[in-house]
Amino acid sequence: MVSVCMLTYNHEKYIKEAINGVLSQQCDFEVELLIVDDVSTDNTESVIKSVILNDEKAELIRYNRNSYNLGVASNFKKALESCQGRYIA
Repeated sequence: MVSVCMLTYNHEKYIKEAINGVLSQQCDFEVELLIVDDVSTDNTESVIKSVILNDEKAELIRYNRNSYNLGVASNFKKALESCQGRYIA
């Protein structure tokens, strides 16, 4: 399996396109998309939840929202530690 890490903070305008970019890939191996939101203050979370509710490949998505802002380095570390794949992108 390949784990795709997607870090986000206030990416409301772009997160749907980024998610769709990963979900539209055709692969002959398992993929998980791990999205870790560093407590966005815009509508990023709403957009992510909408994709999870409506996309036919939503089962590939694991979404985590931090309880407080970690900053980019700690958020990235948290994402890497949450990956279940043999390979990480």
